Amino acid sequence: METEYYSFFYCMMHDDGFIINGKHDYVPEGYIMQHSKDCESCDWYNMGIIISDGNSIEIIEKVRLNYDIYAGGFTFYHYIDTLTNEKGESIDMDKNSVLNKWIDEIANNSSDFIE
Repeated sequence: METEYYSFFYCMMHDDGFIINGKHDYVPEGYIMQHSKDCESCDWYNMGIIISDGNSIEIIEKVRLNYDIYAGGFTFYHYIDTLTNEKGESIDMDKNSVLNKWIDEIANNSSDFIE
């Protein structure tokens, strides 16, 4: 399996997040917010980038785990099943994928970031 980058994004305005397949510092131009009707134009921030070879995860840019400072209720676990392509279309992922397992395993980590 080839390596895949995953970029985590969070909207501070709407307390929502998703993952874009690929290495992105910001939401790609032309991205359609199909995952959320609230976030057509918002305040998106990159919250980390990882890479996977299908068997393991490596952190490329530190990943924010704790969203309590934004006081909206979003948690890292909310990233489960939010993977999209660069156009904003949802990507179905096996529940046993390394990405889903990794999110599930670290979601209860009390750290602010994982590096």
